[in-house]
Amino acid sequence: MIYNEVMTIIQPQGAIVDLETGPPGDIAFSIDSKTVYVAKGGTIGAYDAVTGIEEQSWTIGTQLGGIDVSLDGKYLVATELQVDPVNQPDTSESISDIHVYRLDLETGVSTKFTTQVEVYANPFFDVSFMPDGKALLTHPHIYAFTDTLTTLNFETGIFSAVGQDEKVYGQLSSTPDKSHFIMTPANHSGGPVFLYTAESGITAENRFVLRGNNNGAQAISPSGDMVVQGVGLNVYDGDLQLLTNLADAFPRLAFNVAGLAFSPDEDRLYLLDDKADSIYVFRTSDWSLIDSIRRAGRSKISTPWGMP
Repeated sequence: MIYNEVMTIIQPQGAIVDLETGPPGDIAFSIDSKTVYVAKGGTIGAYDAVTGIEEQSWTIGTQLGGIDVSLDGKYLVATELQVDPVNQPDTSESISDIHVYRLDLETGVSTKFTTQVEVYANPFFDVSFMPDGKALLTHPHIYAFTDTLTTLNFETGIFSAVGQDEKVYGQLSSTPDKSHFIMTPANHSGGPVFLYTAESGITAENRFVLRGNNNGAQAISPSGDMVVQGVGLNVYDGDLQLLTNLADAFPRLAFNVAGLAFSPDEDRLYLLDDKADSIYVFRTSDWSLIDSIRRAGRSKISTPWGMP
């Protein structure tokens, strides 16, 4: 691990814009990166990515969870975290409806897709479009402590389970072409990570990371050749073989990772530290820390190794 001289870049007032207060259900960029979509409550808000001005909003549900935008930019998909029990007076069987919404971003028309599960099952949690326009969903089950990967065909309305493993509340991240996905289940002390490909299903896994519970912070490079896991800051290749561990060199960052992202050319990894309100920039060729970025008006903070 290389320690370069790091320049702290302080962003001027207004360079970073707060879109909303309070935690969102999820956020997603438009395909051209000009619009940020934010799920909050039952509403999707569309914000200009430069000015932060809300341009449109659509109320489509009750309590939205994961969201994603299709490759053609036409649709947004969202999970519904509200489970609706179904009244069945003539049977002892207890079932509930769980829902997924597809919003047409051109017309503003939302379509609800519903499937039925046992009454105490959880709703769908996270979602991503696949190249063929179907949705890939994570679906945790409360009793079995498993998370079934499910696909939804919007043309037929059919939900299909495609895999099951010992994990709960899987968080999805995909390559820009949505051909490769990583899933990091939370509430699992081993901190496992799984690689899913659109054509082949789960193609790689690493179950025994043993760095703590996943927190939803993760990233996969545009080519799918690099994966970074927020818990413990493990860095893997495209087969989930360990390349290095950033927490060994920067232990303070291991517990404050709120977000991770690769640059389009894969030359940089950006790490959001929510405690320091800063973004740290790593060079992926040698995993050296080369920049830190924080907003103006923040009090003096420390870099991961204590340098001001």
